[in-house]
Amino acid sequence: MPRPDRPQPAWVFQTAIVLGAVNLLLLTTLTLTVFFAAAERERQRTIMEDTPGQAYPGYVELRDRQMERISTYRVIDEEEGLYAIPIDLAVELVVSDLTPTETSAAEHH
Repeated sequence: MPRPDRPQPAWVFQTAIVLGAVNLLLLTTLTLTVFFAAAERERQRTIMEDTPGQAYPGYVELRDRQMERISTYRVIDEEEGLYAIPIDLAVELVVSDLTPTETSAAEHH
């Protein structure tokens, strides 16, 4: 057993520093591995949530039917004179009704 009043050789300190650096490197590598594995699991979970067709059977068919209904012309009630038009056209017609025309702009000046 070394005596407390006797100085330690330099190699003891150098060895302690090298072992500490190796331990720090191993701990850092382990931490990064765990972090990236968790990040990949989260990415995969997010991808599954963003593709509801896989998570919810029938979703894609429902969405397609809804898109078909809002994007085509069809008769709703012929006796009442109710017809459906594509939503894009309906929006354009509503906006054009709300947009001031040159005539009404001239009347206000």
